[in-house]
Amino acid sequence: LLLPVGGLATATALLWREQKRSQANLLLARNAVDKFLVEAGIPDFKDADLLGPARKAMLEAALEFYESNIDDPDSLSTRAGILHALHRYDESLELFDRVLAIRPGDADALRERGHQLWHFRRAGEALATLDRSIEIDPTSAIASFYRGNTLGDVGRSAEALAAFDRAIEIDPNLAIAHSGRGVALKSLDRPEEAV
Repeated sequence: LLLPVGGLATATALLWREQKRSQANLLLARNAVDKFLVEAGIPDFKDADLLGPARKAMLEAALEFYESNIDDPDSLSTRAGILHALHRYDESLELFDRVLAIRPGDADALRERGHQLWHFRRAGEALATLDRSIEIDPTSAIASFYRGNTLGDVGRSAEALAAFDRAIEIDPNLAIAHSGRGVALKSLDRPEEAV
């Protein structure tokens, strides 16, 4: 499967522009790649378990693009996000640790580091990191969502529900938080409230 050259350039330019705006746009930078793949009609871009070859090629190209600013924390964060999308969680975690060595109070890097730790089922570390992120930026719906996922995975459903509720309070349109809330309610034997 070949990628249109103009599309690759456009997506790369979008990634660069979003990366330059701020750390907070890390998700937008990752979404720029996905948006390009949707527009290019690549069918398997959203498959979480089977990373499609076209999406993988696109992400690898973006990863190379960000290698030039290896000491810049914003570039490191963007690379870490791309590595996450490639399911290379260990490398992503390492880069978020490097960002935090440069900017210890970076709420976005802490949030994403916590998410990486969740992938490794290191719940205690993940929760401590997410709590620190939320302490710095209590308006992050995604951090509260990640916290809810982590709590739910270790059987702390009531706390998970509170975290999902907080995420929804911050961003009522965050669909994944509504889904997490439903799972938490079901695990608390309150499925009727999930509607």
